[in-house]
Amino acid sequence: KTKATCDELMKRSDACNKTLKKECEDIEQVTELKDFMQELPTFVTEIDQDIRTVLQSYELLDEYKFEYAKDDTKRRWNVYSIPLKISQGLDYAHNSIKSDKERFEQEMLEAQEEFASEIQSLTTVINGFSK
Repeated sequence: KTKATCDELMKRSDACNKTLKKECEDIEQVTELKDFMQELPTFVTEIDQDIRTVLQSYELLDEYKFEYAKDDTKRRWNVYSIPLKISQGLDYAHNSIKSDKERFEQEMLEAQEEFASEIQSLTTVINGFSK
């Protein structure tokens, strides 16, 4: 049961980190990522309790001197590191949002300049008709 719970926790953690590290293609995706980040404390609270339960199970197995397979030991430490991985994913997402906002702002400014140039060109053409 502990093994299955570990695997399930890792899947949930990996899905969370995948969302946090997903590249944003437009401002809507940035907003979706921000919304996801706002829901993250609830997710962390839920997963934290599950992590504590799993680690308690491992401690119980340790008391009875259970001999683990190499994969079991790896699972234990992977579960133990979930909060750190989520924290690192969150830091990555914050930096990503900042750079994406700057990139989208620059793209918007370039589009505005292009639009202003087109308006100026059209104004010149229209003024040419009145002559």
